[in-house]
Amino acid sequence: MTSRPTVIFILSGPYDYGHAVVEYTRTLTRVLVTYVGRPEYTRCDLTVEPLRQLLSSSGIHSPYILVGHSFGGLTALCFQQRWPDEVAGLLLLDSTHPDQTPAATGLLPPHGQNSSEPIEEFRNFIAGFGPVYESSCEYVRQIRSVGATRLIALAAGCPDMPSGIVEPLRTQLTRCWHRLQSGYAKLSTHGQVRIIPGVGHDLMGQAPEACMQAINDLLLIHDTKPNQP
Repeated sequence: MTSRPTVIFILSGPYDYGHAVVEYTRTLTRVLVTYVGRPEYTRCDLTVEPLRQLLSSSGIHSPYILVGHSFGGLTALCFQQRWPDEVAGLLLLDSTHPDQTPAATGLLPPHGQNSSEPIEEFRNFIAGFGPVYESSCEYVRQIRSVGATRLIALAAGCPDMPSGIVEPLRTQLTRCWHRLQSGYAKLSTHGQVRIIPGVGHDLMGQAPEACMQAINDLLLIHDTKPNQP
């Protein structure tokens, strides 16, 4: 087990991060849990150096499997871009996507009689988190590839949105989210997307088994590579 990659959980937001997933992973390999700041105040590309310093001071050496939830997914991608040889795998848990705001906004009806209170609530939410968040999005848009780094993107089957958003708009927004998450899988020559039915953004809390399976899959891929010490 000591030769296995350390799994680094990079978490963000107000969710209960499914301690069952973390504790399960501890039975498989070494684990470190870290939190990035809120996207309104934190640039994702500036979080990677402090993370690497934390790993060094904790005596944790590469390779790593980076598990990024929500905004933490952007940090995971930035870390891989900075130190690709240190990352054995990426697991993006319903990760923030830099194009999520324009993509979703383009599906919403214009202000006025075709709109509704739930739609306006959603429009205001996805309007973004300000200039710091936008700079993070601009940085991640420049990422074209993670090469051969194994990548699994888990996507919420039922993305979070106000209950008052009805069909067919709800289905259109859901499909849009899944297309964006599928785009993450295409960054890797060994990428895949897994849509988890019936769950929202809190994948670790609502779908712990799917998260555990993905982590186990990335570890097993590493175990079966030739010439592993």
